[in-house]
Amino acid sequence: GLDQCQAQYVARQDADDLSTVTRLEIEKRFLDDRPDTAMCGTGMYVINSEGKLMMEINDRPCAYSIIRETLKTCCVFVHGSVMFRKSAVIDVGKYSPDPQYKHAEDYELWIRLAKDYVVENIPGKTLYYHRDHASKIGHVYQSQQDTASRLIMELAKRTLTNPFTTKPIPQIGRAHV
Repeated sequence: GLDQCQAQYVARQDADDLSTVTRLEIEKRFLDDRPDTAMCGTGMYVINSEGKLMMEINDRPCAYSIIRETLKTCCVFVHGSVMFRKSAVIDVGKYSPDPQYKHAEDYELWIRLAKDYVVENIPGKTLYYHRDHASKIGHVYQSQQDTASRLIMELAKRTLTNPFTTKPIPQIGRAHV
């Protein structure tokens, strides 16, 4: 898990999804160029179970101030597309084991990260291929995920208030992905 990771950056990817060959390089450069940014994400291509392209989704907000507001109504990050600073995720308590957030633990973590740190989507970049199939978590557990998401939206409305200030990124780990 995260505690065994030796790198300062952690890239997420679901086992049945794909990334472009340049994804890690682009996300690392984005974070290197923005030392106050704790996490970045990208748009996604949706592919079917055979790998055929179905659509591109690259309309997520990119600016931190807009992301903070939008997180109050929906999750603006593609979980499998994100790269984050390990130190910031550890600082906010990592993924929550709270069962009320089951199947939406990523969204809840993004709220806690956005409360204290800059989080962004990379403008104009689609670097992740999300495989859509009947057995994915979002389909199998849609009802539980919807319930958890409603709770997380309420949490975001209470947590992501204005005006906001961010914390400096804690420095731990190695200087490579």
